[in-house]
Amino acid sequence: MLSNDEFEAWCCRLHLSDEAIEGIQRIHNSPPSRLISGSKKAISGRYPSRKIKQATEFESHQKEIAHPFEYKVDDK
Repeated sequence: MLSNDEFEAWCCRLHLSDEAIEGIQRIHNSPPSRLISGSKKAISGRYPSRKIKQATEFESHQKEIAHPFEYKVDDK
């Protein structure tokens, strides 16, 4: 997760408008837009993340299940 200084530098580098920055911050601070329900063919669960300090829900039909674990070891 970006620090505040890194986020500001990223926004400047992309020349984002104040409106765009506010939209990104609103999305970042809001809860998920849908709940994970799972199905017969999908695996679902919650993955506690120390990086973002909250549990993240995931739903996987095939290969996507590896992503929560991949993100855990990514320092960026």
